[in-house]
Amino acid sequence: MKYYEFLDILKCDKVLVVGCQRSGTRFVAHAIAKDMGYKYLDEQTINFSSAHNARLRLRENRVVLQAPAVSSEVAAITAPDVAIVWINRDRDDVIKSQQRIGWFNTGSEQHEWNKLWSIFEFGQDGALPMGKRNLCKEHGRLFDINCKKCEYEQLSIYDMKKVFWRETHVHNQFEVEYESLKSHPLWVSPEDRDPNNIVKLQIKNIL
Repeated sequence: MKYYEFLDILKCDKVLVVGCQRSGTRFVAHAIAKDMGYKYLDEQTINFSSAHNARLRLRENRVVLQAPAVSSEVAAITAPDVAIVWINRDRDDVIKSQQRIGWFNTGSEQHEWNKLWSIFEFGQDGALPMGKRNLCKEHGRLFDINCKKCEYEQLSIYDMKKVFWRETHVHNQFEVEYESLKSHPLWVSPEDRDPNNIVKLQIKNIL
């Protein structure tokens, strides 16, 4: 769905923005907040990955919460008055962005990887176990960020999150195409972005 199509049908005054890390969740959440006159809440306000804290913050009215780390827990957060928005960005662009900032070397990535595997293997909150998909032939289910042969697993976390999202049913579920925001006033073309401070550059007109 294109961004402005989403805005036209948005009826909720509470919005949760999720997706893969580096898919543009913070930028899109800021855009929604600006266009709808809602308060922007960053993932830091819920300690990044706390579904409980996300539910508490979404009790407020006219808010947009950016929280990609709770993407696998949307079934525990969903409510009839909350719109949950997945940001759909090209896989290669997401991976390049993650590699550019060294995302695969962070503890956050390892934590999210382990959490997703737990859900895929055992099922959680209505999601069916999906089995061991996309395994590295060298290490089985083990993810080793220092092994070049584990590159496929670096890609598959994108696939796992997307499959999980599409197989989990929540209230007011939307997918918004990241590239459809190119005409938005806050958009900054890739060649003009500061690779060390992209988010600050993109939202400079909000602050």
